[in-house]
Amino acid sequence: MTGKPFQVPQEPFLIELFHHWRESPQHILIRDRNYEKEATVSEFLQDILIQCQFISERLDSEIHSQLQEPTHDVFIALLARPGYEFAVLFFAIYGLGAVAVPLAPRLFAEEVNSGHIYVSRVNAYVLEPQPMKETDPQFVLCRDKKKINPEKGFSLLYTSGTTGLPKSVLYSRRSACIGFKAYADLMGLSSRDTWLHNQPLHWKRGFDFFLVCIFSGACFELCNQVYNSTWFWWRMRQRGVTIVYMGPMLLDSLVESLKTIQQNWPHMQYEEALNGLQNVRFLGSGLMRVPQSTKDTWRALRRGRPLVILYGTTEVAGLLSMTDWKSNASVPPDCCGTGVPPLELKVDDNGEICVRGPQLMKRYISGNPHAMDDAFDGQGFFKTGDFGRIEDGKVFVLGRRSQDVIRFLGWKIYGPEIEDALCEHPHVSRALVVGVAEPGVDQRLAALLVERLGSPRFCLLDLRRWLAIERGILAFKLPTLLRTIPEGHPLPVTDSGKPMKSRISNDFFNEVEVSHGRTERWDLSAEEPEIGNRPWDWEGGAAA
Repeated sequence: MTGKPFQVPQEPFLIELFHHWRESPQHILIRDRNYEKEATVSEFLQDILIQCQFISERLDSEIHSQLQEPTHDVFIALLARPGYEFAVLFFAIYGLGAVAVPLAPRLFAEEVNSGHIYVSRVNAYVLEPQPMKETDPQFVLCRDKKKINPEKGFSLLYTSGTTGLPKSVLYSRRSACIGFKAYADLMGLSSRDTWLHNQPLHWKRGFDFFLVCIFSGACFELCNQVYNSTWFWWRMRQRGVTIVYMGPMLLDSLVESLKTIQQNWPHMQYEEALNGLQNVRFLGSGLMRVPQSTKDTWRALRRGRPLVILYGTTEVAGLLSMTDWKSNASVPPDCCGTGVPPLELKVDDNGEICVRGPQLMKRYISGNPHAMDDAFDGQGFFKTGDFGRIEDGKVFVLGRRSQDVIRFLGWKIYGPEIEDALCEHPHVSRALVVGVAEPGVDQRLAALLVERLGSPRFCLLDLRRWLAIERGILAFKLPTLLRTIPEGHPLPVTDSGKPMKSRISNDFFNEVEVSHGRTERWDLSAEEPEIGNRPWDWEGGAAA
């Protein structure tokens, strides 16, 4: 050491980093596989404080004055690749007392013009690594700097936009600290863990994972630019990974990749990959509904240990609920575990899951003056937009009210129920069910099937028979539109990997696709004697 100790602002996340440094300064906190960069706690904390000073020196007196105001928020956009630079700059902005606004690296001009991004002034800087860093930096907690009001803004995140235009969600510094500490505690995170992460950092899930690792001292290993299914199994062979989170579609692709690896890799390497998977103590999924077939497959691969199901929403810092990662007990369908304290969860009279607690966002920030209308009920509970139930303290999420309930001839059909049944078909790799508007019937139930390699061609008549006879699906719930695509065919998804069901409905089930024969439409007047006109098929309705 040649200079004075670095002064660490006494803000919760930076205090945690300071404690990690005191315990183990050379512990690898961030491993960026994209650029083969590893950073110790000591290096990371030093880079944060250097960049914090660098940014501070380039802000004018008006901005500095606003930063000191206890109720005024200063927003600083963060446009960086999802790696070490992002991590450093985020906490540099946090250390200043400003609100970090992570943006997608591929931000388009039309997104700005459409009103998603609001800018009052632009000061753009390219922040470069500092060559003159201390080789053995020392740190002390700053004693003379005024603490920042915990009710000031922490970050501004954008929702995924699966059911409409994205909204920007503002967390307070207090809600972030409470939410991510509860998250880390629930997972039992510590410096002994390594979290393998292959998704962006500017959206909810990746942002959460990054923060809980920093808070707990777990190693955060980024790999989004080098990741593919084969690379994942190569990484499992190297061992050391203890935590992985993957959405259902990625989990399914890993299973298909493993089948290829079993055929093409030496048997010893295949076994090494499976053994590396057993070292993963926490394999989580969520993001969208996890099909039972996916759960069953991974339970078998993990020798009896189930997937951990996580449930969250951008409007809540951290999680809403999670299944018990320490238990090998079977998880009921649709169950997302117990709520995360100190959150309160309830289901209102309309079946919508609602949440209240200190982890909740401050507000939406939007050019739409009605963005907050009807977001909360009269008791201060936020309406999640998900319908479900709560039984014995466990949360069951049944789907999105706006896209997973399909209305056909007066009946309400729960789309995920049909998706689960379709996924049991031996030739189906993945199934997505959407509603397609049609005058006179309200919505048709449309099924998009991803076929397994080498599968025979699907026919809507045969599929309806199979669902009715083999799986006992009631007649009014059977698909009346069918589209099949091969594995690997691109699907419209958000940056976070969620299927965009409104786009799927428009892209795959429009009149052009039907007229060209790519999508099959069922004649509603056709009779199906093999299925039968049983009264119970129509849930109490009149049978012909």
